[in-house]
Amino acid sequence: MRRLMMANLTILLLSTAVFAADDADKPAKPQGKTYEIDISDRRVKVGDRFLLAGKSTKTETEPQGSVRTHIELKAEYEVLDVNDDGEPVKARANIRSLRFTHEPADDDESKETAADPSQPLKKGDVLIVEAKDGEEVLLRESGEGDIPQHLQEAILNVIPIEDGDDDGPSLIASSEKPRRIGETWKLDKEQLPDPFRKAKTVEGSVELVGREKLFGSECLEIKLTLNVNGFTLDGPLGSGSTHGRVTWWLPVEGDRPPLKKSSTHTIEFEALGMTNKTTETATVTYKPLEAE
Repeated sequence: MRRLMMANLTILLLSTAVFAADDADKPAKPQGKTYEIDISDRRVKVGDRFLLAGKSTKTETEPQGSVRTHIELKAEYEVLDVNDDGEPVKARANIRSLRFTHEPADDDESKETAADPSQPLKKGDVLIVEAKDGEEVLLRESGEGDIPQHLQEAILNVIPIEDGDDDGPSLIASSEKPRRIGETWKLDKEQLPDPFRKAKTVEGSVELVGREKLFGSECLEIKLTLNVNGFTLDGPLGSGSTHGRVTWWLPVEGDRPPLKKSSTHTIEFEALGMTNKTTETATVTYKPLEAE
């Protein structure tokens, strides 16, 4: 039960919609022209194809011990269906390579672990990921063979899909007015969902870090930082804290969604005298592929 609660909080942190408060800005350090920060307005279309490369490491610590899950996935990703907001709700992923481990964590965080040779997925396997009834569903396109739950969760962490269970796309940091490179502005905590909005302390900011070329496209590097302390859930279930950072690389021209997303966050929750902690880092890139 506690593991499920922490997993749900992790999803909430990475899926919530966060919008910038334009009336609470820090002094800007303007550098040249202004840019529209419109992550929430970017769209994909049915038939869009990307070479997806995702890497994620999650460590879950409970009183019984710690478990580390690591995945490195490369796949040809094709959008099969979108919702009214232009977000993918069904996609196909053709695996090019997969490395996955799920094992007890040790003290050596830098230790390289070998991929599980018994894992059921390999190069050439095709997956269908779909949002159904507010949940993410992962299946083999062939319909044959089960995918272990831990592997499913790891894959869904690096394959983008909109499950319709939040207020918008993944952790948005859009701004109502144009911004300059070097500018930083605060978040409006009233735009955060429960339980974070009602926490004892909430601090967050967005920074337009700079420009960088990625896959031949000039991109804006946009970084969001969020620190929440003293949030509670319904009922006497204790309190927690979360600290995270998300960075997007958003194409300057056109209406494509970010070509890269990098995140790191920690959630710690204490309930009934026991502490649970989840730390996760993830990086995903989306290289556009020309339509066949």
